[in-house]
Amino acid sequence: MATTVTRYVNTASTAGGDGTTNATSGATRAYAGLQAAITAQASARPNLVSNDELLYVLCEGTAADTAPVIITGFTTDSTRYVWIAGNSTAAGRHLGVWSASHYRVQVNAASAKAIVDDEEWTRIEGIQAYNSNAGSEGVLKVFGLAGTVTYEGLILRGGDIASPVIFQDQGTASMTVRNCVVYGGSDGIASSGATTLLENVTIAGNSARGVVRNAGTLICRNCYAGGSGSGADYASTGTYTNCRSEDGSQSTTVVDYSVSAGAYFVNITAGSEDFHLGASSALIGAGTDLSGTFTTDIDNQTRSVPWDIGADEFVAAISFDKMRSKLRGHLRGVRQ
Repeated sequence: MATTVTRYVNTASTAGGDGTTNATSGATRAYAGLQAAITAQASARPNLVSNDELLYVLCEGTAADTAPVIITGFTTDSTRYVWIAGNSTAAGRHLGVWSASHYRVQVNAASAKAIVDDEEWTRIEGIQAYNSNAGSEGVLKVFGLAGTVTYEGLILRGGDIASPVIFQDQGTASMTVRNCVVYGGSDGIASSGATTLLENVTIAGNSARGVVRNAGTLICRNCYAGGSGSGADYASTGTYTNCRSEDGSQSTTVVDYSVSAGAYFVNITAGSEDFHLGASSALIGAGTDLSGTFTTDIDNQTRSVPWDIGADEFVAAISFDKMRSKLRGHLRGVRQ
């Protein structure tokens, strides 16, 4: 088993530390930004395979990480790769809704992306990313050459009406997106890799299309797409299992978006979106059980059968409400 090498990013820190602790002072203090951590570690351990190492980078900080991130410079494989995650601290992993109190890569970069993943097998989870520039090239761009890259529990927010929030460039890599919220760009997700697997993803409020496949195989399970502007919520053929959309594209069941504030989602107002499910959401109990692969939602809460659709698993203040919604979803499935 590969040795896990843990390094820390804390936006309250300053340049000059080696990232071996989460402290914000001293020689072992955290890196002040994710790009600084990637650059330093690519120099120190460029071949994770020969070193038999998995690089685990934990991020936190209430101040925004404002430098665009390019993940590159490593030799990796399926067990020795770069894993970036929100730390399990108050200023680390988000709580399922965009927050200025948790770690985020927040850039204002023209003709650029917030994060570029140019490494095979990369895993990113539990962080937020936003590119607010109207002339940007989106939030996350994937240049994987082979293997599978995995993005889980992310909040990805676009600020450009001309670029996809997630853009998977052509190549042989496969991409898995799971328990993520993707909103505010032109297309939500545009993929061109070998296989794109979307599981319990909420793709909402994008100015053009929700999901589009330019090449390769597209598989969607328990996903919701709605609030798309000029194009379809699901604009490409693929394999869709228990997915929902606002426009009924790809023969999915229609679930409204435009009037869903306070009902289907907590808030869909631009700039203050909260895609946690509301108590009246038709997405509750409408999904399929994927617990053979994963068991939690974007908040790291355990999902229960029948699963909800989208990134969030609804948890009612009174458990009876949850049970009743789940039972209704189960009965709908039995009738089908």
